[in-house]
Amino acid sequence: MAWRKGLASVVALLALPGLLHAQVEEKKLAFDVASVRENISGEPGYSNYPLNSGPQFDAKGGLLLAKDMVLLQYIVFAYKPDMFQIREFRSKLPEWARTSHFDIEARADGSPTKDDMRLMMQSLLAERFHMAVHREMREEIVYAVQLVRPGALGPHLKPHPADDPTCAKVTLPPTVAGAYPSACGAAASVSPETPGDFAVAGYAIAMDNIAASIGGAANITDRRVVDQTGLSGTFDLHFEFAPEVKLSAQPDADWDSMPGGPTLAEALKRQLGLKLVAQKRTFEVIVIDRLERPTEN
Repeated sequence: MAWRKGLASVVALLALPGLLHAQVEEKKLAFDVASVRENISGEPGYSNYPLNSGPQFDAKGGLLLAKDMVLLQYIVFAYKPDMFQIREFRSKLPEWARTSHFDIEARADGSPTKDDMRLMMQSLLAERFHMAVHREMREEIVYAVQLVRPGALGPHLKPHPADDPTCAKVTLPPTVAGAYPSACGAAASVSPETPGDFAVAGYAIAMDNIAASIGGAANITDRRVVDQTGLSGTFDLHFEFAPEVKLSAQPDADWDSMPGGPTLAEALKRQLGLKLVAQKRTFEVIVIDRLERPTEN
């Protein structure tokens, strides 16, 4: 069921919005010690916490331990790009950066946050891979998420209880194979009620993050998705739809290849009370100017 894992990883990867606007550029953080080695074992990749844009994080002592990961994954972790920025990275990166695998073991003193660790990874990429980037503004056509009816939410989009900000009272659903685990503040791919459909669930998520999750859902939107609902606070959601793309991988024999759910647009309207409207927006994008194979430890 490789295709399903691929779809699942997109949502996990894109559970939060694109670029790190909230980061302070002047704040240069770096790991105290770091080791980078190329891995040609072919073993399954591993990291002690998800190297994605989501909030899942458990790095006691500031330890990052990752094995057999492609360089693109480390870049995604460092810069928190959206789906479209990832596509550009992939198209511009040299072949070795898309296919070569690396082990990185690094440690920082104290109790750094996940965003602190991202900044440290940026420093490591610059030091060891001689990675240099610049940012520029581009105008694009996007999908703006709006309410179908002002002030009205769909039945599967509800305000998260104010007395439960960390989801302590919520039983998070198990995710499908290949997706990162469910976490408070992030959307994840979960088992659909109708075989062959695609389902997303999330808890205590801000609307800009929900928009990004819609943009990453099943990797079927051809434009960025941004929030224009005017809603503040955080929300719980669950929606399910039929993938609208031709699946290139052969499904398992027992998998229903003819999903019977609504389209993404129908699911957003009926289940969440949302719609997508095309608009022009200006975005900051990251351009990779230089990247080299890593220096020796």
